[in-house]
Amino acid sequence: MHHGYIFRGPEGVGKQRFAITLATLLNCAARPEFKFIDGCGTCPSCHKMQTLQHPDLLIVEPTGASTTIKIDSIRQVSKFVRNHPYEARYQIIIINDAHRMTKEASNSLLKTLEEPPAWVRIILVTHRPNQLLNTIRSRGQFVQFKKLNEKVLMSLLNKAHSDVDRQTKELAIKLAEGSIARTISFIEDGVLERRDLTYEVLHTLSADNPKTISEAAALLLKSKDRAHATEIVDHLQLILRDVAGYQMELSRTENPLIKNFAQNSRFDALCDLKYQVDEAKNMINRNGNTTLVFEWLLNEFADTFQQKTKQRVTT
Repeated sequence: MHHGYIFRGPEGVGKQRFAITLATLLNCAARPEFKFIDGCGTCPSCHKMQTLQHPDLLIVEPTGASTTIKIDSIRQVSKFVRNHPYEARYQIIIINDAHRMTKEASNSLLKTLEEPPAWVRIILVTHRPNQLLNTIRSRGQFVQFKKLNEKVLMSLLNKAHSDVDRQTKELAIKLAEGSIARTISFIEDGVLERRDLTYEVLHTLSADNPKTISEAAALLLKSKDRAHATEIVDHLQLILRDVAGYQMELSRTENPLIKNFAQNSRFDALCDLKYQVDEAKNMINRNGNTTLVFEWLLNEFADTFQQKTKQRVTT
């Protein structure tokens, strides 16, 4: 095995879990040397790895209020690798959200990556590999992780939440964009109720009434959490996709709201609205004012879904 790997791919698809699985496999006491098979899962080494209590496992990540990995954390890595493993074949270092390392921390890690001891394996986990220093990228082997397909997500959900109805699971899967972490989060946090609220709000919108727009934004944004705001944008994105699919006769729905929106909007306007939804999500991620972003976006939705109605009135 190579001494350094960079696990890259979308958030919530299992990169960190696989890093722990690989660490468990490498140090399984029951695994014969030079034979690449799964860890037994029952030996003391496997148990300690899986519970993150192994003395030869070091996990580095942003902690507390910090959003970065500072040089002091990477100095722990340098200190960690100076000694031989206590119990295992290899010392495993996993750096989660590796793109959050400061420049000083990255340069400090580079020294270890360039000349690591033979018993060290380093795994960097990131969903933003382009933010890593080029010198770090060139010294690690990339392993690409992809979004999980709906069949896999449903299988995982059936194990984790067998008591949840299928409709809720299917909605959570659609919103999660291939991430099991987001899928479970949606399930546990009342995704269906908030989706229904989004439908209700859109149904009452009027682009000619600024008060309606501001009240709708306030209703949707009861929580000021940006993750919540992003989820609502995801709901709007999914509704938009359903409307476009209905117009193009790619899907059929009994939802009266989707049918009404499809009958009262033009396809080219839906395409424009898609770009505006994407931009709204970008603005929220860049710490934009969520209330202003939502008022603008909801106004665009109201205007788009009343276009044909307005045209008929004008004619």
